[in-house]
Amino acid sequence: MIDIYIKLSLTDKALEHIDVYLNYYPSDLDVLEKKAKVFKYLNDDKGFIKSIKILHERVPSINTARLISNHYITIDQPEKADDVIKDFFENNKQLFLVDLDVDSFKIDIKIDGDNGVKVSDCVLLSKYIKKHFDTELDDFSLNVSSAGLLSPLITYRQFLKNLKRKLNVTLKEGDDIKGNLIKVSEEDITLEWTAREPKPVGKGKVTVKKNKLIAFDEIKKAKLVVEFNKI
Repeated sequence: MIDIYIKLSLTDKALEHIDVYLNYYPSDLDVLEKKAKVFKYLNDDKGFIKSIKILHERVPSINTARLISNHYITIDQPEKADDVIKDFFENNKQLFLVDLDVDSFKIDIKIDGDNGVKVSDCVLLSKYIKKHFDTELDDFSLNVSSAGLLSPLITYRQFLKNLKRKLNVTLKEGDDIKGNLIKVSEEDITLEWTAREPKPVGKGKVTVKKNKLIAFDEIKKAKLVVEFNKI
C-alpha cells in the first residue's frame, strides 16, 4: 500500500501509512529509507535529514554519512556560518578568528584577541551563533575556545600581537629558527637572534646579531617560546 501511494504521488497518505507501520516495526530499514525519499521528493529538508539520521543510527554506512554531509553543504550552512561569524567580529573588533573546523556533527572554532581572550568572549560568540541559527545547530556540538599559549601562530594578527617575543619557526624546507620577532608585515616576518661565531681576526669567538626575513608562505609552523624566569 505504501508503494502504491508513493507511485501515485499521494505523499500525505504514504507518510501516514509509513508512520503507522513504523509504530509496530520501528527498525524496518526499507520503510525508513522510503520515508526519507518521500521527504526528499517534498523538499522537506528537516524531515529528510531526520529520517536519514535515524537510518544512519540503525545501520551506519558510507552512503547515509554522505547524504547527511551533502545535505549540510547544499543548504548553504557554510555561507551562513561565515556571515554570522563575520558580523560578530565586526562588532567585537578586538577579537579575531584563528580557525574554523566543521567535522561531521562538530563545529570547532578557535579565536584570539589583540589583548587576549576571556572565557566570557568564547561564551558570547557561542551564544551569538546559536541565536542566529535557531534550531539548525541542534544536531551539532559547538565548541568555541581561545588559541592557547602553546598553539601555533596562524594569522597575521597573532604574529602582530606577539611582536618582540621569542618564536620558534619551522620552515617548510625543514630548518628551525629561534629568535625574537622584531618586524611583522602582511607578507612576512623578521626574526633576530645572537650567535657565537669565530672572530674575523685572531682566536676565539665573538657574539654577533643576526636576522632573517621569512615570508609567511615559507612557514610550516610557528610557536611562542615560553621562558620561565629562574629564581
